[in-house]
Amino acid sequence: MESVPPRYRFAVRNLERRLDRGALHAAVDDPTTVTIWGIAVHRRHRGYEWDLAPPVVGLDIEHPETTMLPHELERAFDELGLPTLPTLDTEVHVRELSADGVASPETLWGDGTALGVLYRKKGGGMATTRAPTYRTAPPEPEPITASAEAYAAEIAAADAIASLTSALESEGRSPTVSTLADRVVDRAVRSDYPRFTHGETTLDIDVLESAVARRVAEVVGSSSNG
Repeated sequence: MESVPPRYRFAVRNLERRLDRGALHAAVDDPTTVTIWGIAVHRRHRGYEWDLAPPVVGLDIEHPETTMLPHELERAFDELGLPTLPTLDTEVHVRELSADGVASPETLWGDGTALGVLYRKKGGGMATTRAPTYRTAPPEPEPITASAEAYAAEIAAADAIASLTSALESEGRSPTVSTLADRVVDRAVRSDYPRFTHGETTLDIDVLESAVARRVAEVVGSSSNG
């Protein structure tokens, strides 16, 4: 994990939990010949309901002996345990598309229109169109200049930790301090991604992770004592 850029640890942690390596080994003789392409889902032009939006969405799978069609990709991602984008239509000729492409549907991860539409070509390759709402530049984000302790107190409030505890238990996972702290930081990075990557942000994610772990331990300890 140390070699992963801090702002993408949420995606790697999710892949470590969800990717079915057994299914990959069963599908091909040499898994190292397979390349899985995906998107780390965080705030770009719009926010989502982060309890609904998956941290990683599969886009494509490359193998030197195979070109996968859209329905095959959906089945493959399902077997690997990774979500992928829903199919809106198939077998659409380029002549039938306008310059703006297919109108973006409502998002599955909150309210409002999806960011855009992804097009897969039969022979390989992809293209995208963006919904009109998101074609202009997003608002300039504010940098994060608060201390790690202050920001940790903001994102690791008791109600947030209680919600994450319930979510972990529903997944059959133990809500340890370490696991809860990872979930708190992951949600914050996804939600505030433009602020974390702002050139004037002074908050270090590694320092934040330690501060959140201390904060979570305090909240969990207070709940246990209460």
